[in-house]
Amino acid sequence: MRAIRPLAMAAAAVLALSLSQVAEASATPDPHLTVHGHDRVLAITGTPNYLVYLRGTGRLIPSSAGTVYVKTNAGKPRRIAHRARGNPTWIDGSMLVITTGTTRYPVRLRWWDLANGQHGSLTLPGNEFPLAAAPNGWVSIRPAPGSTDGASQLIRHSTTGTTTVLGVPFPDGAGFDLSTGPRGLVAWTNHDASSTGRIVAMSWARPDRFRTLIKGVDLASCPSISARYAACYLQRATSTAVALVPLDGHKPTRTRKACPTDRPALLGVSVAWIARPTTPKPLPACAAGHFHILTRTGVTKTSRRTYEWYGLVSAFGRLVVTSRSERSLATLTSIGARPVPVVAPREPTGREPT
Repeated sequence: MRAIRPLAMAAAAVLALSLSQVAEASATPDPHLTVHGHDRVLAITGTPNYLVYLRGTGRLIPSSAGTVYVKTNAGKPRRIAHRARGNPTWIDGSMLVITTGTTRYPVRLRWWDLANGQHGSLTLPGNEFPLAAAPNGWVSIRPAPGSTDGASQLIRHSTTGTTTVLGVPFPDGAGFDLSTGPRGLVAWTNHDASSTGRIVAMSWARPDRFRTLIKGVDLASCPSISARYAACYLQRATSTAVALVPLDGHKPTRTRKACPTDRPALLGVSVAWIARPTTPKPLPACAAGHFHILTRTGVTKTSRRTYEWYGLVSAFGRLVVTSRSERSLATLTSIGARPVPVVAPREPTGREPT
């Protein structure tokens, strides 16, 4: 992830990926949950009640164009909308948000409250850019009033039209990204070569009060948060780590070193991640696709199973993994558990593809 200014970061977040194919487990899928023909699927986000995934043709990455689907734990997938390449998709609670234009201002977005069926679309003010969904709305950024350092201010909008100023998480103007959860948000600086990067948290109940969780990192990513914890990837000049970070400010549980990733995910009070393709030294060289987990007691375990490294999310209180061929999605309850397909292919012969 490169260091970029907050108001441009969502439009610039395109991943460079090295991809490979491996065999995957077979299962007999529900006919309502099948992937037909040359379609591919990719898990992109989730909550305890919903899984959001992308369906399209050709190799998929998180910024790909495709059709967005939502699935409940026991329900059938629901087609939401087609999205263009580079348009982010977020969910928090039952609120799903998809931008419909990020290449120029003003930005348009569409929203769905999956719990009550309400939905709508709107155009943001010309100086605002959306960053995440939030309970009953979304969070956007705009230039902080009076700032001479290029700092950005967070704004929370609701579907009813109310606006709450959440404050300035990084007054020095550092570029940042964030994730939202049931009780608040976690924000982290994108890159800081001087190792003064940091991770902060804020509660919905106490806007404009940011608690520092971790500082002194070059690069961070905390895409998965719950009411109590964040799953974070931390990178310094010569080391990498995955951490289970308490949102109350208590000491994080970290690995001593970790295979590089950008997308760790929570599994209760553990953190799971999948190694991304090998990066240049001095970062550790790891086999791409291998599945790892860090427990709250600090124990790291590794599985021989392999999955697509950018297709791991938390949903239904479990992990959802994307097969390396992007032909199926499955849930895991632990590192040793057998994958349970939730979206799977069906070949004309009844045989699962490899």
